[in-house]
Amino acid sequence: DAVVWVAATTATEGEDRSSLSLDPSGQLDLSIAAVARERPTAVLLQVPGTVVLPWRDEVAAIACLFLGGEQTGFAWASIVFGDAAPSGKLPIMLPKTEDGTILPGDGGNVKYAEGLFTSYRSPSAERDSAFPFGHGLTFTKFSYGAPTVKAPADCAGAKSVGVLPPREV
Repeated sequence: DAVVWVAATTATEGEDRSSLSLDPSGQLDLSIAAVARERPTAVLLQVPGTVVLPWRDEVAAIACLFLGGEQTGFAWASIVFGDAAPSGKLPIMLPKTEDGTILPGDGGNVKYAEGLFTSYRSPSAERDSAFPFGHGLTFTKFSYGAPTVKAPADCAGAKSVGVLPPREV
C-alpha cells in the first residue's frame, strides 16, 4: 500500500503569506512526516509559490503543479496512473528552510536589500536550496553521449532508455 497526499497552501493578492510552510501551525508537516514513516508516500503539491518541505527526505516522491486550474485533477491522475511522465522544471528555488529567504513585508513594505542575488543567484543557493531552480525529474532515464558536431538534419538529441515515452523540457 502507498499513500498519495495532495497538499496545498493558499495566498491572497496584496498580502504576504505569514510563513513558507504549507500550514503555518506546522500540523500538516507533522502529519505528512508521520504517514511517510509508516507507508511509502507521494506528495502532490498545489501551491502559489515557494514552500518549505521539512519532510522532503522522508517521502518517496514529491510533485509540484503550483496552481494548475480546473484541469488539475486530470493532470494529477495522468501522472499518478502513469499515462503521462512528469517533465516540467521548477521555475523557482524551493529552500530547505526559511533562513536566507526574503522575509514578509511589514505594513506593506518589503525591503529587497539583496538586489539580484536572490533565489538561484544567491551566493548561498547551493547550500540553502532543497530543490534548485530548474530541478525536475521524470519516470524514465536518459542516456547522453559525448557531443559531436552534426548537420542540423542529422541531430537526434537525447535517447530515452526508460519504459514510458519521455519528454525532456
